[in-house]
Amino acid sequence: MFEMRPTRAPGFEQGSRILSWWDPNLRETYFIYGGYWMADYESPKGLRFNATYGHSSNQEIVNASPGVGLRVDDQVFLRPWQSEAVLLEFGDLVAVRDGRIVDSWAPLKA
Repeated sequence: MFEMRPTRAPGFEQGSRILSWWDPNLRETYFIYGGYWMADYESPKGLRFNATYGHSSNQEIVNASPGVGLRVDDQVFLRPWQSEAVLLEFGDLVAVRDGRIVDSWAPLKA
């Protein structure tokens, strides 16, 4: 789940327009729930962390080109650097086959 807004850095509006023109991968800004993930953006391809704003624990700001095509209520997938460090932050692991949930497992709590 995320919110989408055009890239406009408050107090840096002119610079934001120049950066968006210079690098098309900065033209769209997405706010995703949660943040400070120990992970890389995996899908959709082309998302990248917004280092200007930095990390936040309740939301993360990422940028992409308009070609990524994300819309409100789409999902962003991340690949954890250390799965054991982040598994307990989420609910059950869910196995999906052909669009249907076929099984689920609770992560082991140490």
